[in-house]
Amino acid sequence: MVLTKVWAPLMVAALLGLCGCETSFTAIEGGRPVADVIRPDEPNAAEKLAAEELAYHIGKACGTAPAVLSEGEAAKSRAKCHFLVGATRAAKAAGLSADGLPMDGSRALTKGNCCFLFGRDIVKKTVHPRQTASLGTLYAVYDFLEKEMGVCWLWPGKLGEVVPKRTELTVTLDRTGEKLLQKRNWYPCMGWDKPTAPCYKDVANLKKFYEDEKRFMIRHRVSRHTNSELGHAFYTMWKTYGKEHPEWFNLLPDGTRRPLGHDLTGGNITLCVSNPDLHRQIAKDWFEKYRKTRQAEGDVPFPMLPWISCCENDTPGCCTCDNCRAWDAPDPRFARHDYWNKSGRMPLVTDGIFQKLSGTDVGGGHVGGEEGYPPVSISDRYAKFYNAVLAEARKLCPEVRGYGYAYANYTEAPRETKVDPGVILESVPRTYFPYDREESEFFRRQWSGWRRAGVRDFFYRPNYTLLGNYPIDNSRIIAADFAFAATNGMFACDFDSLRGAWSAQALMNYTLARAFRDPTHAYGDTRREMLSAFGMAAQAVNRYFDLVERNTRRWTADSYYRIARANTETESVWLAGSCVNCAAVLGEFFEDSFFTEAYACLDAAARATDDEAIRARVDFLRKGVCDTELTRACRLAQKRWTANKADESLGRSFRAAFGAMSDYRASVEADLVCNYQLQAKQERSRLKWPHRRLSQRQGSSAKSETASVLPTSPRPSMKVSMLRWISEKVIILQVHPERQIVLLGCTFYRTSL
Repeated sequence: MVLTKVWAPLMVAALLGLCGCETSFTAIEGGRPVADVIRPDEPNAAEKLAAEELAYHIGKACGTAPAVLSEGEAAKSRAKCHFLVGATRAAKAAGLSADGLPMDGSRALTKGNCCFLFGRDIVKKTVHPRQTASLGTLYAVYDFLEKEMGVCWLWPGKLGEVVPKRTELTVTLDRTGEKLLQKRNWYPCMGWDKPTAPCYKDVANLKKFYEDEKRFMIRHRVSRHTNSELGHAFYTMWKTYGKEHPEWFNLLPDGTRRPLGHDLTGGNITLCVSNPDLHRQIAKDWFEKYRKTRQAEGDVPFPMLPWISCCENDTPGCCTCDNCRAWDAPDPRFARHDYWNKSGRMPLVTDGIFQKLSGTDVGGGHVGGEEGYPPVSISDRYAKFYNAVLAEARKLCPEVRGYGYAYANYTEAPRETKVDPGVILESVPRTYFPYDREESEFFRRQWSGWRRAGVRDFFYRPNYTLLGNYPIDNSRIIAADFAFAATNGMFACDFDSLRGAWSAQALMNYTLARAFRDPTHAYGDTRREMLSAFGMAAQAVNRYFDLVERNTRRWTADSYYRIARANTETESVWLAGSCVNCAAVLGEFFEDSFFTEAYACLDAAARATDDEAIRARVDFLRKGVCDTELTRACRLAQKRWTANKADESLGRSFRAAFGAMSDYRASVEADLVCNYQLQAKQERSRLKWPHRRLSQRQGSSAKSETASVLPTSPRPSMKVSMLRWISEKVIILQVHPERQIVLLGCTFYRTSL
């Protein structure tokens, strides 16, 4: 190989490295970058993005971005030091290679005037948080930015980028990246790549929201390097085999084998898991599909893993046949539960049965079900089911592994049955809100119980982040349970779901994102990282976080279930306050005093600093509170109208409240406050709020029935109250003396005094 003169320093660095001599590497000197960024001539997607991200953040740190050059352009370099990003020829000449690194493995090494940042890369044409890939070079850069430059990404977008200013940066490195979980997934409630925009006045703002959200996920190492088909596995089973083999499906208490009445496709029917013919058919169907998939794949970097999914549909186990019941461990709860005891007292209904069966609302998240129906565990039958299907599959593919759930009414650990070590268990905690110490202890007992039963490898799949776009914070318990799982057999995680509540749930979302790449990272350290971005305002922001946490912790399963029952509207009980209808309970979930104290904390934070960037971050937190306050006012207005439909003035008040909320959201939709596409979809579907669809809004101004403003000056003695609707065209707002609300065309702008 012939090297140009510019690469002579690299050869010297290589020789120094071989001799065991290490010298420091200087990236920034005198407030300016003195190192450029050099990548391969034909970089892969990870190398290309890594070089861009490195240059971008160095530019934010010192005001000037370093040049990014390909190796072929290296002769143009006038820099005295060089970042070598990816599998460069220079790295090869220095004897450096990603060979031997694990998936997602990375390396950072300084030699003389060079800093090599590279890793194991297997990636498609673009980097995407949902793809199967190995992104070692990109992770080497992110590791450098975090550990050497103190960079943090608090939430998506530029405002969430914390890049400390640097006048000098000299480092000495020889570090290999930490091993990451095989899968680190936080999948979005709405598709990132197919934005439609109800509630958005400009679809470009939604597209930017998703692009910034994807980049945030990538920066926090959301990705995977395993390829398998998991999740609920039997959605089409009834359609395929129901007529020919009804005996393979759940026997209901009325003596029929069928889906429940509301399940028109059979997609949520459960199986007669003790049937040996069913075990053989599941194994046969899986192997045929797996064989064809592997043949079609050929020689690919991430072939489909030989994992056979035994994961039931999104329904508690329902089969009451004698064989399945014989597989259950003795439990006095069976005799007390009318579904199982053949009393005939509990009819088969289309709504509510799942709560009664599982002790948890699978759709809504409420623990306890309905009073008088304590949950019954049928985990032993499912442990036997996983073992039996795996045994049949091994006859066809000896290296196969089984994959099953700890879910619904088989969340609890089996009492008598040992699980084959070849079974991978996906553990789904029984609820997502309220998630308190009691639920955490229950989760840990069951996880440990499954381990004692023989499970070695766990896939962690909670629902903690499903609830609402409102100030909620369970991050302290989430972090502790994540660390517990990581030290007790967890090899992958998959969180359901990313709602995009970046303003209202900033600390909780950052805590979880931080845990993806470091599952045992202490919660206290994570919180300090977040607060460090607020400088002199940190103390007041900390009080705000304490307030949100206190309000979240005050809810128990029983108290939350009560307000859900009180807000049913025309829907079934479990929908109120659930992940698909969380706005229904806002009137009771927050009290007026919460907003008084929240604004007081955030106003104090804004006054505590002269730094405009920090004030902007404080204002970002405020926007989530304001959105919640307006959404709550809309819900309260709807409830008053629902209680007295004959009073049209109440209808006008609701429409005015909805207009005020919609106008505020439109004013902040470009600020990454929340995924308003998701919010509008659920409010429209469940609460029947009149959100307009994209086709009705684009190309013209969005017309909403809003109220005009009675010009008044707030009196210092007034306290905060909810919006009081005096007439269709008049709103009087009582405001706190430490904040001011200016209403222009019913668009809300909060400013701190």
